[in-house]
Amino acid sequence: MAYIVRMPKLGLEMEEGTVLEWHVDVSETVSADDPVVEIESEKTTETVEAREAGALREVLIDAGTTVPPGAPLGIVADPETDVSDLRAEAEAELETTDEATEPAESGEEPQSSAAGDQPPASEPDESGEAEPVVRASPKAKKRAEELGVDLGAVEGTGPGGAITAEDVERAEEASETAPTEGGAGRTVRDRETFTGMRATIARRLGESYREAVHVTIHRSADASALREATEAADEALDADVSMTDLLLLALSETLGTFPAFNGTYEDGEHVRYEEHNINIAVDVDEGLLTPVIPTVDQKTLPEVAETRRTVTERTLSGEYTMDDLSGGTFTVSNLGHLGVEAFNPIINPPQIAILGVDALSERVRMVDGEATAQPMLPLDLSFDHRVVDGADAARFMAALVERLENPWSLLVGAGDGETTTDRSSESEGRQRQGRSRSGSDVEGVALVEDYDYPYDLDEISTAFAGTDRRVLTRNEAESEGVFLIEDYDYPFGLDEIPTPPEIMLGSLQSCLALTLRNVAMEAGVTIDSVTVDGVLQPETGSIEAIDLVVIVDAPEVGDDALADLIDEAEAECHVAEVLREDLPVEISVERP
Repeated sequence: MAYIVRMPKLGLEMEEGTVLEWHVDVSETVSADDPVVEIESEKTTETVEAREAGALREVLIDAGTTVPPGAPLGIVADPETDVSDLRAEAEAELETTDEATEPAESGEEPQSSAAGDQPPASEPDESGEAEPVVRASPKAKKRAEELGVDLGAVEGTGPGGAITAEDVERAEEASETAPTEGGAGRTVRDRETFTGMRATIARRLGESYREAVHVTIHRSADASALREATEAADEALDADVSMTDLLLLALSETLGTFPAFNGTYEDGEHVRYEEHNINIAVDVDEGLLTPVIPTVDQKTLPEVAETRRTVTERTLSGEYTMDDLSGGTFTVSNLGHLGVEAFNPIINPPQIAILGVDALSERVRMVDGEATAQPMLPLDLSFDHRVVDGADAARFMAALVERLENPWSLLVGAGDGETTTDRSSESEGRQRQGRSRSGSDVEGVALVEDYDYPYDLDEISTAFAGTDRRVLTRNEAESEGVFLIEDYDYPFGLDEIPTPPEIMLGSLQSCLALTLRNVAMEAGVTIDSVTVDGVLQPETGSIEAIDLVVIVDAPEVGDDALADLIDEAEAECHVAEVLREDLPVEISVERP
């Protein structure tokens, strides 16, 4: 048997690979699965193993040479097998491939299989006179463009007098050390030609900055509650939870509300994805890698924390795979641990946006007319203005900040993967009491006590999470088993405490109303107001059905168009997704 050893394709984004080392010499035998050649792509290294036993009969690409995926590298065959046909096939393929770049250290320009097809020494210009043709490798031409070197003034040392990248660099060095008019020359300290990962980072970021229309907006979030929630989760859960983990969950919820940001833009096509596969930037010796935390939208807080820690450790140790780096839909770059207060992150192409996270710092703010020191978390959102508008980005940041400043809902079900609806059956029929705080000098404050919760009181704030109230921790309450709920606009009297099914119904109503507004905004449709009323059937006991009435004030929207918007809102509503498939939800529409 005989076959051609080829440069593997390591991931969809791989454009070229470099041969690092041949593990066997020509004529040396190998067994199946033995290492044959070590190669390096833009993001990782890989060992190409023998498909079957044989001998390395030909080395077509020397170590240090860069070629595209699929290019022939060598030939493995039995010692007695005629490989002339394979050699001819490989040479024909190399003839159609751009000339491979020279080895990084030796400076020798590899001889192309088509080296015999030399271009003419000169070509006529528009006047009919011949102009000299400059022969240079693709890498030399690129290097000349980077350094601003005129190839016509460079003497080539490659095959047939072709100009190599090192020829270009020597010419540039000579021009740098030459004295300038009225001054001294510049002495070059050292040079580094980027290869592998560093070259890919430079190429991709340059490509992103040139092609995407970058706009960056900045906003800060009060991190007081976020810090408290992180500490509470870290203590209560069997997981090492960080503020980053809560931020990732808050970001995922925000991407659910603004799906245009969770996507890619390539070849004129904007693709939005269902899963929230969030890249996190990790600083390694070779540069910056962005491993993916997959399906954040489907994970609990402990699962996010564990996955983030695992992929980060794997990346730092160099044990990551291409699967760890592929499939991302949004990127987070955190420079806060380096003390950075603000920056403009560059979009990770072909994604739509990237979130920068800066250093947490104490800042003085005016609260109710008093100067108060509060921990503030600065955030930077860079987005592609070709795809999303500045107003949408501003709304995105406002929604993200709102979630970060009210993070308790992110802890719902954090301990066991359950949601509050999962726990409803446990608390059904339990006794509960509530009373207003008599004589309270704080308007809108309720004191709730003696509630027989099916979970720890330290977790109670998760059941009442919202966006317009603050829940005090048990340590801040007046006595054991008592906590305060401040400024929560309850749709029921303070003498009532909602049952878990009622909490679930309220969440469904709010989610459907908010999602309908978002769907309408994306469709360019104006909705003046929307309210969702709901009834559980039956009102007590096991839920058999849910009746929802959507009251919409949208004079310019026809009935059919409104029905389509409501169907889409129901499909995108995250609360609706947790309902059982056999639980019917009947929706009717009323106009005021």
